[in-house]
Amino acid sequence: ISTRAQVVFPYHIRLDEAEEMRKGSRKLGTTKNGIGPCYADKINRIGIRMCDLMDKEVFAEKLKYNVEQKNMLLEKLYDMEGFDYEQMLIDYLGYAERLRPYVKDTNYTVQTLVREGKNVLFEGAQASMLDCDNGTYPFVTSSHPTAGGACIGAGIGPHMMQNIFGVVKAYSTRVGEGPFPTEQVNEIGDRIRDIAHEFGTVTGRPRRVGWLDARAVRYAAALNSFDYLAITRLDILDELEEIKVCVGYEYEGKPVKEYPADLKFLSKVTPVYKTYKGWKEKISAIRDYDRLPALCKEYLADISKEIGVPIGIVSVGPSREETIVVKDVF
Repeated sequence: ISTRAQVVFPYHIRLDEAEEMRKGSRKLGTTKNGIGPCYADKINRIGIRMCDLMDKEVFAEKLKYNVEQKNMLLEKLYDMEGFDYEQMLIDYLGYAERLRPYVKDTNYTVQTLVREGKNVLFEGAQASMLDCDNGTYPFVTSSHPTAGGACIGAGIGPHMMQNIFGVVKAYSTRVGEGPFPTEQVNEIGDRIRDIAHEFGTVTGRPRRVGWLDARAVRYAAALNSFDYLAITRLDILDELEEIKVCVGYEYEGKPVKEYPADLKFLSKVTPVYKTYKGWKEKISAIRDYDRLPALCKEYLADISKEIGVPIGIVSVGPSREETIVVKDVF
């Protein structure tokens, strides 16, 4: 655990819940786990990091300030009960001792491993369109789930990054609110959701489902400098008679070249679809790219062409073994 990692506290969670309730119909659809308020403290320079938690005196001082401030917010603005500082101090000092063996300067560790020529894998959480600067703001997360964000989070420079894979489902999903041009609020969306068991890992909420938005992925590819695509969950489409891919947007009959920042405008664009005939056979036992059905390979080749990035991995099932490595870069 990085010494620089920010710590989430119960007051973050309660503030997250309170603000979502306060927004009403304008809610963002957060997981209510306190992530946004924790990041707000970080940017406001009052956040508590793991290195602070490891130092009893520093931690006690910083926690006291935060609890006093958050209690005022909760009690005066949200009309909610605050927290007991002494009890939280005792609880978190206990957590500190349990976590202490796992806390280290991960920046130094990773930088050393990279300089030594070791293979280091960075895995981003969430998705590029949830980036708080370049995604569908404000329906985003609080961080940068991009290749650039991996550099910041891991504490390495951009020239240390190689073999950047864009992990892309063979269809599109979204959790929470926000625009979703290719969303299928119909029988096909329900069918894909049921086959794929698309429900939120944390919340259990049904994920919103739609056709693959290659236009959005093309934008993500530019943000991340993808070297390869890793197409996942391809087997979910096995039973479909017809498959569509969004290859662009139109507004009032005219093509939209950029990916819009204006969500009101984005909600009004019309997806331009290319339609494919489904391959209608199970592919989960296939381990060689060339043995995939011709219609399946046509679908993959067109996705690669539309996005402008070669395919490096194809997943045909949930297990490690059900992965076809098209380009072995390691």
